[in-house]
Amino acid sequence: MAFDEEGAKQLIAPNDVEEDIEALAQPPDWLPDGWIMEVYRTKDGIINRYYTSPISDYTFTMKSEVLDYLFSGTDERILQSKECGVENMVQRAYEWLPKGWVVEVRAGGEKMDKMYKILAKVDFHPSGLPRGWVKELVFRKTKEGLIRRDPYYTDPASSYTFRTLKSSLSFIETGKVTKRACIQRTNVHDLYSFENFADLVSILLSFGSLWKISTT
Repeated sequence: MAFDEEGAKQLIAPNDVEEDIEALAQPPDWLPDGWIMEVYRTKDGIINRYYTSPISDYTFTMKSEVLDYLFSGTDERILQSKECGVENMVQRAYEWLPKGWVVEVRAGGEKMDKMYKILAKVDFHPSGLPRGWVKELVFRKTKEGLIRRDPYYTDPASSYTFRTLKSSLSFIETGKVTKRACIQRTNVHDLYSFENFADLVSILLSFGSLWKISTT
């Protein structure tokens, strides 16, 4: 009886693939306990690995990225912020808000041209950032009569506010604070607690003084 080599390969191959996946799914020694590793094989046979921090839910695809993140101390800052209650009632109050939805802050008043004026849009679940971060889009009128839309990204652990998503991600991965970053005079969570709403307008309008105004 002739030996069907191709048929044998077809029978053996599925088992080999399952064994390979199981072997690849074993977390490497350098990955800290508690981290989640997911392994996927594409149709082309390419193996993709994803490493997720159990504290920040931030996901990486390379060992170097994970190590840079670990050395940045971000997880430690998040744990400290939770112990100190930085992620306070305001953050928890908006947990029900679906991702992608924002809180719109409008001005009040008797004059119709001002009472519907948008002061800011606040995202308590900004895409691409760990839980607890807040993205603000602050609206202000320029001397030329144009409307500026300035984004701000705030880390709940360090209270640093960044002007771009890129600088925020760099801080998360390396722990380095960019030159344009600053700590706001009023904590972002306290600002949107609305307990002192009378101060909200003046605070939002003063944001521009914290950074050098750019034309871009």
